[in-house]
Amino acid sequence: MSFALFFTVVILVGLIALLQLALPRKIEVFVLLAIVCSLVMLGVINCRAERYGSALAFFHRAAGLKPDRAEMWNNLGTVYHELKRPSVARDYFKRALNMKDDPLYLTNIGVTYSDEGEYTEALKWINKA
Repeated sequence: MSFALFFTVVILVGLIALLQLALPRKIEVFVLLAIVCSLVMLGVINCRAERYGSALAFFHRAAGLKPDRAEMWNNLGTVYHELKRPSVARDYFKRALNMKDDPLYLTNIGVTYSDEGEYTEALKWINKA
């Protein structure tokens, strides 16, 4: 087991134990959030280590648990951008943008068009940001 995974599991177990003592009725919500946060953290760690396959797995699991969070879809778009798959990345960035109006998502969409050599379209999106 890698150190990052071990560390995440230890934190998660500690959070669950504390939350069970403090808020027994709302424990399911907090456990879900702790799991999602752990998955996102593991996705970020793997992305920074350029282990994109693992990062995708963690981000997809997190997005499956909290599909209403735009950040989940932006994370997936970022990994696909790193994998040089701009059209797939753009689909995820647009999904994030449909949930939350954020200049970062507009810029990310513009970058994917730039990656494909569509500079006029890229400028259109970046200027919206």
